Amino acid sequence: MQKQNSFLNKNWNIAQEVSSSEALFDLLLKNRELDSHEKIKSFISPSLSDLHDPFAMDGMGRVVERIFLAIKQGERIMVFGDFDTDGITSTVILVSALQELGADVSYRIPDRERDSHGLKDYLIDEIAEKGVKLIITCDCGVNEAREVSHAKSLGIDLIISDHHDPDPTRFPKDAVAVLNPHLSHCSYPDKNLSGSGIAFKIVSALAEGETAPSSFRNSLEKYLEINALGVIADCVPLVGENRILAKFGLEKIKNTQWDGLRELLESSDVDFQSINEETVGFHIAPRLNAASRIGDVKIASQLFLGNPKKNIERVVSLEKLNEMRRDLTESAFRTSANQVRKGGKLQFFTDRNWIPGILGLISGRYAFNLDVPVIASRIYENGAVKASCRAPKGYSIISALRRCDHLLDGYGGHDGAAGFATKENCLEELRTLLTEYFNNFERPESEMGVEAFLPIDLLNFEVMEFLNQLAPFGVGNPIPVFGLKNVRVEEFSLMGKNKNHLRLKVNKFGKIIDFVGFFLGSLFDRLQEGEEVDVLFTLSENYWKGEKRLQLRIVDIRQLIIKN
Repeated sequence: MQKQNSFLNKNWNIAQEVSSSEALFDLLLKNRELDSHEKIKSFISPSLSDLHDPFAMDGMGRVVERIFLAIKQGERIMVFGDFDTDGITSTVILVSALQELGADVSYRIPDRERDSHGLKDYLIDEIAEKGVKLIITCDCGVNEAREVSHAKSLGIDLIISDHHDPDPTRFPKDAVAVLNPHLSHCSYPDKNLSGSGIAFKIVSALAEGETAPSSFRNSLEKYLEINALGVIADCVPLVGENRILAKFGLEKIKNTQWDGLRELLESSDVDFQSINEETVGFHIAPRLNAASRIGDVKIASQLFLGNPKKNIERVVSLEKLNEMRRDLTESAFRTSANQVRKGGKLQFFTDRNWIPGILGLISGRYAFNLDVPVIASRIYENGAVKASCRAPKGYSIISALRRCDHLLDGYGGHDGAAGFATKENCLEELRTLLTEYFNNFERPESEMGVEAFLPIDLLNFEVMEFLNQLAPFGVGNPIPVFGLKNVRVEEFSLMGKNKNHLRLKVNKFGKIIDFVGFFLGSLFDRLQEGEEVDVLFTLSENYWKGEKRLQLRIVDIRQLIIKN
């Protein structure tokens, strides 16, 4: 009997084999339900005219009216964002647009460790002391009814713009308006906008205002590239409006007019004409996020909103912080290995020394490697606990946390990513309840979708060019995964500063094929020279010293085990 043994414990959804590029292209279109000329054209060549009317979002009319009133009366406006890339870009879009409209506007992004996510009464008190009369949130606020009421008691109006899941019991009814497509009463056609996407919609609506100057209407496209950073970094589904906004934004980045973004890209040694979603995910977002993870988030926001003369200095700081972030994450990942519960359907890690900024990176890495929900937490000397949670597709972390809200001091997030605060004396009961929840949770069988098994002659740039037309890839439009069958392992090694990446050479019909497995160094001990394996991979382009090459990135490896 033969049994297929996936290194990452995935059930491969076996696809058909194809023998020609035409058959492959037809299959890729069919798998995306692009079965007509109109659908193919709309997907491959979308138009900005396909974007929905911003006023279709419930509350947008009140938002525009209140903002223009504040501008007319010279009221101080405070944009209150979040400290991740989506929150930073949302803040940049709104602040820059309001400045262009002549508003008296400033902004506040809370400190990740000191303030955590969202509005706080003491932050509102500080804002009130500055004479602010209108707060506009970005990427936060939908579940902060008490804080909004506190602001109202101080004479401050609040506009909430957020894309996180709303909790009806904490809905901020005292707000001027709440912009969130996930609200049950909101009929906006696209429910999956990022925080930056909602900020872009506000700016688009403001551009339609009677008092908006024509120069403002004509400058909207410059916000597309900033929005694309938030859309891609926050991993919202890249379908519908998000796909349109990301695709056009990425094109704009290639000739960016934002000085700070250009400096950041040049520092990262990025080829501008090859910029894609991976540029955002692997080069831009980690550097912007590093500012709040282990530094000062203002370094990232001022890259867009500050004096351009200091941008080189800011980029140098971001590079240093990003390097520190990598080192801290790798150290934490190594030291936490002894906390892994073999076979556990929930992994719960705790440490008294981890900084909050790397908790999501720890839980994310383990969730990917172990394919189960993961919580990484920090216990403080005063007994306070902060945690970050990540879960693979098929799980809902936020639903699990709602069942334990009596043990939490605060929580929020999505199905796949969430965070919470609690106290050390609640931690054991919380762990027990969450473990029980996931032990009894019946997740759909985890499958690895494979578009097709390919012959080696289809590993070429013609296929790559077709794939580029289907991009950008992400949640909702995953990058195609291909397979090579029955290849012989010739050579393998670890690479990277922390030796956490895998390099693999295989032989197929006498031809040597190179693969790279980012963050798959743990598979090294599973390989043997001379053995026959199947390899799943994605195709991408890699630029090195001006030369374009194909890069095959390992997704999974499968051995063929013979049993009697």
